[in-house]
Formats: sequence, C-alpha cells, structure tokens
Amino acid sequence: MGRRVGTHTAHSAFVTCAVNALRPIPDEVPDEDATFGTLSEVVMNGLRRGQLTWGESVAVVGLGLLGQLCVRLCALAGARTVYGIELSPRRLGWMPGGEPYCALSGPAGEFKDTILERNKGRLLDVVFELTSAPDAIPGQLTLLRPQGRFVILSSPRGATLFDFHDLCNRQSFTIVGAHGFSHPPAESFNNPWTGRRHGELFLDLLAAGRLTVGELISHRIPHGRAPEAYELLASRREEAMGVVLEWDA
Repeated sequence: MGRRVGTHTAHSAFVTCAVNALRPIPDEVPDEDATFGTLSEVVMNGLRRGQLTWGESVAVVGLGLLGQLCVRLCALAGARTVYGIELSPRRLGWMPGGEPYCALSGPAGEFKDTILERNKGRLLDVVFELTSAPDAIPGQLTLLRPQGRFVILSSPRGATLFDFHDLCNRQSFTIVGAHGFSHPPAESFNNPWTGRRHGELFLDLLAAGRLTVGELISHRIPHGRAPEAYELLASRREEAMGVVLEWDA
C-alpha cells in the first residue's frame, strides 16, 4: 500500500486503470519530476524512430517542453553536438549550457552557414521538428546533410508547401513520423521499446541522476485553478514551460 506510480490518464484526483499501465516510481525520484514521464516517452520514441546514433550532430527546432526534453535526451543518447533552435529568447534560456549544446535564436532556415562553420563543414545528421508550425518545415530541411533524417515529433496541422525534388528526393532524406501512438503495443525481439519500457528508462535515468527535469518546472498551480493553467499554456506560452497541477493544495 502507498506505492507511488505514474500512468497515462486524464488529470484527476483518483483514477482506475489496468495494472500494466502503471509505471512504478523509484524512491529517489520526486513526484514532480515523475510527471514528465508521458512526454519523455514520446520524445524517446522519436529518438529511437529517428535512429540517432553515437557521434551524430542534431538540431532540435522548437524549445517548448518537448523540445527541452529532446535536447537533453539527444545528449544522453550520444549526440556529438545538439543545436537548439528557437525564435523566443526566453524559451532558449531554458536550454542547458556547455557541451554538447549550442543555442541558436531565430528561424531554422537562417542557420545553414552557421552550422557548416561550427560543425566542421558538415550539415546535420538528424533534425527534430518541434515547432508544430507547418511553414517552418522547409527551412529546417535545409540543415540536413544528404541522406539525413527529418523527425516530426510535433503535431503540425495544416499544409506544408515545399519542393519535394530539392528538399527530399534530390537529397534522399528520410522523413519520419514519431507520434506516441507508434509505440509497439507489446515487447518483441524486433522492437522491445514499448511506452512502458521507455517510461521505465526515463525513471531509471532520473533515479541515477543522469537526467534532470525539475529545472523545467515554471509554474505550480493548485488543481482547483486548472482552467488558469490551460489558459496560460494556450495564450501565453512563452511565460510557461513545465506546469504542474498540485493536488494537495
């Protein structure tokens, strides 16, 4: 009795769910840090579907909460350089400093020459799209080396117009969708990385101190004021990063 667990449910004081949907939380992990589990599972799935490997250079475009988790997990996965690209200086400020991170403020399409200069004359192996802005996608593709991978980790809605010859076929890019629903429903020898397995890994990384997320919490709001939290995230996004609902308040 009293064991702490995480799960995927609606925001509520009490829920019921299947036992196999629960993620046991290690004693070393604070409750607030564990709340990042669902989003981290989505990001981990995107890294795995993008086949990020040790020594590669990547860009994460869009540094909201998913983007902030993505830059940190790319570094843990062995990326040599992680470029974080964001229009908002305030959001850019949440990105870690030092190696292997490089923060760039502005539209992604403006940084091709910068990346060539900083990356020993090479373009990027992987670009992760996290802006959800359809019109931002063409510029992001210009940062990829031939046969690079473009991973859509956001949920852009609306039409994206670009030249498939110049921005896909001629460069032989791979475009990867990485929705959380693409997790396999059960572990197999070919793909053991279910959502539950990624959630377990996330909590293990927190417990070992190899990943930190507490610094991403910008607001703690009592659950009775939840509409204020949703309004903040909907209309004043630059003011917020991680917003935690407090159920004991």
